[in-house]
Amino acid sequence: LQRMTYSFKTLNDAEAAALKPYRIRIHTVRSGDTLDSLAARLPYADFKRERLRTLNGLATNQKLKPGMKLKIISE
Repeated sequence: LQRMTYSFKTLNDAEAAALKPYRIRIHTVRSGDTLDSLAARLPYADFKRERLRTLNGLATNQKLKPGMKLKIISE
């Protein structure tokens, strides 16, 4: 635990100023929306589909249906 906490570093002023908070918004699934098309909107470099599934409690093989409400992370 100590090793982990000591691995954090203090942000300098430029790093702190560059940070922008992410927001959670609710998206209503429309016809044509897919998990991949919605995941592509997330502001992450990797694991977008997995993050979207986890955030919304979606099973791996679960299909989206028009009218479903999903949480989407945005900047």
